[in-house]
Amino acid sequence: MKKIAIDLDGTFFKTYLTLRDKFEEFWGEPLDVAKLRDFKTISTLPPQEMQWILDYFQKPESYEVPPYPYAVSVSRKLMKEYDVYFVSARPKIAYFDTEERLKTYGILKDGRHLVFCEKSDKPQIYSTLKFDIVIEDEDKNLLIPNITGYLLLRPWNIPIKHPNIIIVKNWLEIEKHLKGGG
Repeated sequence: MKKIAIDLDGTFFKTYLTLRDKFEEFWGEPLDVAKLRDFKTISTLPPQEMQWILDYFQKPESYEVPPYPYAVSVSRKLMKEYDVYFVSARPKIAYFDTEERLKTYGILKDGRHLVFCEKSDKPQIYSTLKFDIVIEDEDKNLLIPNITGYLLLRPWNIPIKHPNIIIVKNWLEIEKHLKGGG
């Protein structure tokens, strides 16, 4: 059975879009989520705004966000044909709540299928755990030999042309491709 890794924040959950809304609510101005791509672009924000974002992600409630449309239903369908894992760079304080939410959706087999790691370690995790398919919102995490990557278009990523990467707009496109209709 083929193994699939699904990234959580920005891929499965609307984490960054919720951050954008909370930021605007707090600061009274919009946040350009494209700046969340990496530390180089986020560091162009004023220091107090950058610190607010860093502090925001240390709170467990910052991860209580809705999934993207069809993420849950497509994940349930994938579980019938694939060994599905969820991979996240969330802080360890969010593990239990994340595990419970995924179980509530009926898409987490057991705790072994939820992997927390450092953000910079994701490509190595995908390779070491021998995933066949990875669904991500960050292009740099998909440049791994022998892995098919599905890159969900988001304001913070750059669609790249790569033989192993399939660019998709939403979860229904992922389902279509994996069913052989893409």
